[in-house]
Amino acid sequence: MINQIILNGIISGSIYAIIAIGFSLIYNIHHFFYIANGALLAVGAFAFYSFYQLFEWGPIFSFLCAIVITIVSGTTIEVAVHKPLRKIGGNNLLFF
Repeated sequence: MINQIILNGIISGSIYAIIAIGFSLIYNIHHFFYIANGALLAVGAFAFYSFYQLFEWGPIFSFLCAIVITIVSGTTIEVAVHKPLRKIGGNNLLFF
């Protein structure tokens, strides 16, 4: 049982580390706190769940499709919202 608790802790910590790396990477590049990172994580998780459970696709194909959905969603947010705000010189608080 202790092995399972340790493994669950490592998995949870790894997920938090990946999210933190994403926040840090985006902040260091664009110099604003990109809060939509958490929303995109939720979009990817829900897309994987939908493909895997509802459509009963395989886990690898569901994972790849979820990655594509997340990339398209992130690119859409970047092009439709953040790029125009940076172009007009918006304040960093507008990017939330």
